[in-house]
Amino acid sequence: WKKGFYWIAHRARVPILCVGYDYAKREIVILEALTPSGDFNADLPRLLEQFRGIAPRHADRLSTPLRGVNRRH
Repeated sequence: WKKGFYWIAHRARVPILCVGYDYAKREIVILEALTPSGDFNADLPRLLEQFRGIAPRHADRLSTPLRGVNRRH
């Protein structure tokens, strides 16, 4: 989880389409599109909430997103 995808979408004024693979159900899940507001810290929880309940392949290796934007783009 790096911030580049967010800032690219924000500058291009395009939504981020969230897609996940639920390994427990063996299905691809297409989630809601999120239009970046420019406030990464406000948008990140909304983005992450969409993935709640989707089983990752290796839960023990699940990474956490970077937090705290200290610079403006």
